[in-house]
Amino acid sequence: AEVHLVAGVPDWSSKPLLSCTVMKNELLSRADIKDWVTKETERRSALIQVADAPFAHGSVRKAYYGRRHFPPAGGVSGGSCASSVTSGSVHVGDMESSEDVVLKEYIKDATSPQLDRYRYLVDLEVQSVAASLALEFNKRLEKTTANPGRHLRFLMAKLVMIPASAGGTTGPRFLAMEKQFRGEMVKLTNNYKFVRPEESVSASMAPCVDLAMAFSHFTWEYTTQYCLVCDLQG
Repeated sequence: AEVHLVAGVPDWSSKPLLSCTVMKNELLSRADIKDWVTKETERRSALIQVADAPFAHGSVRKAYYGRRHFPPAGGVSGGSCASSVTSGSVHVGDMESSEDVVLKEYIKDATSPQLDRYRYLVDLEVQSVAASLALEFNKRLEKTTANPGRHLRFLMAKLVMIPASAGGTTGPRFLAMEKQFRGEMVKLTNNYKFVRPEESVSASMAPCVDLAMAFSHFTWEYTTQYCLVCDLQG
């Protein structure tokens, strides 16, 4: 089915605050990665706003603008955040701070809520593996004479679960959430043979091509040929 896109950032004053649960994975050691160890998933209650329509899509997922809100440490008047949101008594003005995020959702519906949750958790685990390997790569790169003065970092995604009662759906809605990236993303490698020609990017981005290839090679060697992280952009 065709995905209807709306390019602009929505008027957040007209979008409801939704109660949700935000989940994230801990970083993993090399032994954890090779032994398929899944660390405890951290869960927190949160408040978010989600655009009605996506602003972009790929072959698998569609992306929505969103905002995550942080209430004051002492909470807001009128009860807990979750109960107040569902009763409509909490407003954006009550929040201590907020951040712009991007929320990604699978285009194709899952056959069951359990399968829907599982595929997002798999994505979360893949990102925690990549982020863990990036931290190790940076540590080792800093100790070499070839240190380019740059670091490789992954945008850590979190999993948002909006209950049916808050989202107006028949079942819980799952979305992958990450901080909104400012600027244009450039694809450096893919998961086959593509490597971005250095002459096709700016002088400041050219060293990133070599850094991406070095990182992919490092992940293969560091995990003793167990996994390879590729399809990189930045």
